[in-house]
Amino acid sequence: MDAVTIKNFYWKYPNFAGVVSDFALKNVNLTIKSGEFFGITGPSGAGKTSLCFSIAGLIPHQMQLNERDPRQYISGTVQVFDETVSAVGEKNGKHVITGKGVMAPEVGLVMQDPESQFLTMSVKQELSLGLQFLNINTEEIETRIKESLDRVGMVDIYDVADKIHPSELSGGQKQRLIIASFIAMRPKILILDEPTSDLDPAGKLEIIEAIQKLKTAGNLTVILVEHNPELMQDFADRMVVLNEGTIVAMGKPDDIYSDIDLINKYNIYAPEIAELECGNDSKRCTTIKSFIANIPGDFKFEKIQNKVLDEGSPVLIEVKDLKFAYEDGTQALKGLSFEVRQNALLALIGQNGSGKSTLSKILSGIEGNFSGTVKVADLDLHDVKNRRNMPRHVGYVFQNPDHQIFNRSVYDEVAYGLKNMGISPSIIDERVKAVLTRVNLIDKIKEDPLFLGRGQKRRLGVASVLAMHPEIIIVDEPTTGQDYKMSKEIMELLKALNEDGTTIIVITHDMRLVAEFCPRSIVMSQGKIIYDGSTFNLFKNDDVLEKASLRAPQIVRLSKEMVKTGMSDDIMLTSEDVNKSYGKWHVVHGS
Repeated sequence: MDAVTIKNFYWKYPNFAGVVSDFALKNVNLTIKSGEFFGITGPSGAGKTSLCFSIAGLIPHQMQLNERDPRQYISGTVQVFDETVSAVGEKNGKHVITGKGVMAPEVGLVMQDPESQFLTMSVKQELSLGLQFLNINTEEIETRIKESLDRVGMVDIYDVADKIHPSELSGGQKQRLIIASFIAMRPKILILDEPTSDLDPAGKLEIIEAIQKLKTAGNLTVILVEHNPELMQDFADRMVVLNEGTIVAMGKPDDIYSDIDLINKYNIYAPEIAELECGNDSKRCTTIKSFIANIPGDFKFEKIQNKVLDEGSPVLIEVKDLKFAYEDGTQALKGLSFEVRQNALLALIGQNGSGKSTLSKILSGIEGNFSGTVKVADLDLHDVKNRRNMPRHVGYVFQNPDHQIFNRSVYDEVAYGLKNMGISPSIIDERVKAVLTRVNLIDKIKEDPLFLGRGQKRRLGVASVLAMHPEIIIVDEPTTGQDYKMSKEIMELLKALNEDGTTIIVITHDMRLVAEFCPRSIVMSQGKIIYDGSTFNLFKNDDVLEKASLRAPQIVRLSKEMVKTGMSDDIMLTSEDVNKSYGKWHVVHGS
């Protein structure tokens, strides 16, 4: 029996503002086998989340339709284990939506934003709530709570799970908790809509490996929405590519990612290896092993000169022996000392809960109850007045865009900070439109941010900060949930601002982003700085990477293999570096 069968399915979201919208899903035909690990990818706004909601029965059964005839919104059928979830039928001479509807707990849906799914006041209550609805006995509930926490790497909080509110967890821990709450209910189908977007690299692998083990042990069908190609390659049996609501490709991950024309056409995140000039014009290598096998035996990669850190600019941020504890006594920062010079572009990285976001909130004036020295633009942040004035100097883009957005139109959200700065309406209008154009949201200028996708909200948060022209911009996970094209554009925008004089601090788990854009990296672990220096040297330091739960980008791992085989004398950071060296070899050898 197939787990999911979708036939000729169309879906359009109702719009109550009188604007005619396009179909979010168009003629979707899809079969997912029972016990399969199935991947879904595609550019931002492709319909990935809508497809997940349709399988789970949230679409259309949890939607308010404002017309009597549902056929203008939906047609076709969705079935789960041969049971109809959604279809359009007739009743008393009228067309109506039929089917079982919401498929929980048989189908578990882990959404992008973990906070949107929290319902209780403690971690333990969150894990037990669904089990109580299933009438599971108390002893079995305890067993499943401990087991599910162990599966997601959080068993260390089991003994105090009834004392911790979900809001006290880090972003990555919140994501793990939601996944654990569904694992505890042991669904037949587990849908994961970018579930690891807020996790560190090691955490991503840990979560997916745990789900893979559950799948193998219990014949679980897993549907994973993910931009990360390596996760798809490592775990997915098959995958589809969605674009503008339509399935444009289906097959095994290596077949999808080796098709360079498909990758370029639909802005799909591909393995870095696929960007290397290996194979032919239309098919590329997708693994380290396949690339090395295609390199001629006498090939030698030329060493690439990496950017030298600028030590001559004035100090803009000064931190000495910074310590910070939360009200419950948790020591988040344990004696940090570092400087950031004007016009720096640096990455602040480390595993979930290492203190990165706490540090950023102090630097931006949000948190003030710290000890030690923190000066930004020569302003002492122990002074309340200086902290209040920090938005004029430091723009902070939150990890969760919902914590930052509170106006009812995209235009007003970007204009809000400018109005508080006393800028004239004409200049505000000019800046708002210019920055929305730069982040590709100008077509959403009149929309309510509430109805934007999470990736679009993240870009709106970036736009609101950019419009204020601060000296320093701190961006917490700027590319999470973005497709490759938009991620690249956001980072190119930050790079351009940096070249114009803005100091940029990027908090990220994306090591490829760090390698490509950030000459300097500060690595944190358990509230301490364990590395501060060039990104190039960081990726040569396996001990630091392991301690901080980081995984070097695929190109770095490739170049380390090439060093072992004598093809290269040193590592390289980007696919551009490898292609430059490879291209020079071809010129010399006339090939």
